[in-house]
Amino acid sequence: MAVRWALIRLGLSGTYTFAITDASGLSIPSFSVTIAPAAPAKLVIVPPSGAVMGTAASASVSVEDAYGNITSADETDSITLTLVSHPTGSTLSGGGPVTIKNGLASFGSLVFSTKGNYTIEATMTGPITPLLAAATSSTFAVAV
Repeated sequence: MAVRWALIRLGLSGTYTFAITDASGLSIPSFSVTIAPAAPAKLVIVPPSGAVMGTAASASVSVEDAYGNITSADETDSITLTLVSHPTGSTLSGGGPVTIKNGLASFGSLVFSTKGNYTIEATMTGPITPLLAAATSSTFAVAV
């Protein structure tokens, strides 16, 4: 009996269970494979949604591998958020630095001083190298 395997490429971390049965109904016991995240490759920003000027808003930055899995980045590194594009004279408070925990830096007290459209940048600092390149958010609105 000839066995032909198709190329299986798994990128998302997690546990996968395989059950194999041939055309005649003959099967082998199922087996599981656990995929762990790969090495940290990028920062990904989830910008505030529904932000209102002068009121605390939330955003997060995840440390992800090349496949989009959140990695368990070293918890001695931190993330800082800064303004990239913003209304003239506006400021941001609460942008950190925030220590990365389980691959995530959570910002729960971001305050934007002015209404308008914003873009923020996340930068990584810490003793572990190599540090990942800075990431820029999509544009988001801050309302009155």
